[in-house]
Amino acid sequence: MKEKYRQSGIFLFRGCQNLVICNLQSVGPGSIDVGGSDLVSFNGTTHCWVDHCDFMDGMDGNFDITMQSDFNTVSWCTFSYTERSYMHQNTNLVGYSDKEATGCLNTTFAFCHWGDNCNVRMPMARVGKIHMLNNYYTCAGCSNCINPRKNSEFLVEGNYFGEGIKR
Repeated sequence: MKEKYRQSGIFLFRGCQNLVICNLQSVGPGSIDVGGSDLVSFNGTTHCWVDHCDFMDGMDGNFDITMQSDFNTVSWCTFSYTERSYMHQNTNLVGYSDKEATGCLNTTFAFCHWGDNCNVRMPMARVGKIHMLNNYYTCAGCSNCINPRKNSEFLVEGNYFGEGIKR
């Protein structure tokens, strides 16, 4: 049985469309790799814009986009972890498994910043067409940043990777 804090996801948007989420600051209890929810999750959510938001210390991840979500944009957002997160600093996931349906999960990350203690999944995509435009990475010591998988395609343009960043 999970403790209540493991159900610490802040927002789950399921089957939503035409949303604008702006100027939201989401802070979780820290990632510890024993379960829990993401700070924000899009499941089957389409035509949404997430702008000027801060995501920090999600239990499982900071912001995941899965379950046939499509045509979503994440812009001018920051992602980070503090010392409360001692493992599983897996920031963003697009597509929950290699078996997820193809032909969706078109996602844009533009002008975002992955900072302190982000380790992997900036983002990792299992499915979809992902556009990475003018993002900024200052998470020195990370395992890797952009991580395309089996059924994904990435267009990476104008991104800046600081010193010590594994791409």
